[in-house]
Amino acid sequence: MLAGVDFNHMRTQMIKGQLQPQKIVNPAILGAFQKVPREFFLDSHYQNLGYLDKDIPITKEPSPRVLLSARKIAKLFNLIDFRNTPKILIIGFGTGYSLALAYELGAKVYGIEGNNLLYSFAQMAFQRYFDHFYGQTNFDDFLFIENDILTKGLPDHELFDYILVEGGIGYVPENLLTQLRPQGKLVSIYLKEPLGIFSCTKEGHMHHDSFERTMPLTGFTEEKIFSL
Repeated sequence: MLAGVDFNHMRTQMIKGQLQPQKIVNPAILGAFQKVPREFFLDSHYQNLGYLDKDIPITKEPSPRVLLSARKIAKLFNLIDFRNTPKILIIGFGTGYSLALAYELGAKVYGIEGNNLLYSFAQMAFQRYFDHFYGQTNFDDFLFIENDILTKGLPDHELFDYILVEGGIGYVPENLLTQLRPQGKLVSIYLKEPLGIFSCTKEGHMHHDSFERTMPLTGFTEEKIFSL
């Protein structure tokens, strides 16, 4: 951890300067972003950049990945109803930051990550996170993660209330929609027009929320068209 850096103050400024101006006003969501240390989920070389309003590199070529800015994650979370303990699948969770946020919001969180190095990093980050806040390092019944192909999802588990694809996508794989409950939704960042944050129902109907862009997620860039 970087010496002399007041990360608590940086989190507060992040909320005031990046989240609230984007109409992220749900006290529960803001509370989770205030609590979860973003720096826990970044390599030491990038911790000083963690609270900038930008995506942060977490892998390099040939398959570069980023940790989405807090603003983008908050916009995605704003499309999720965290009341009544929703069951959420986060695809491409990277270093695990979004999983920790959803966990703090009371969701039953499932995650899948296809990059072996990111998966291992996330495991270590969560051990530090749980030890720091809860005095133990074991995952519990409200957090399950798996290392596998992202586009598969987790078909062997019961249906999800929400699926969050953490990255830019050009289409929604139909096999993921079949893993949603009847009233479930998939949320992500669409890379085609209309560009930005969106939700998608089990029937494949998309609703555009707000403009954003980010790096495409491996396996989610094939051509596919859904009606809006």
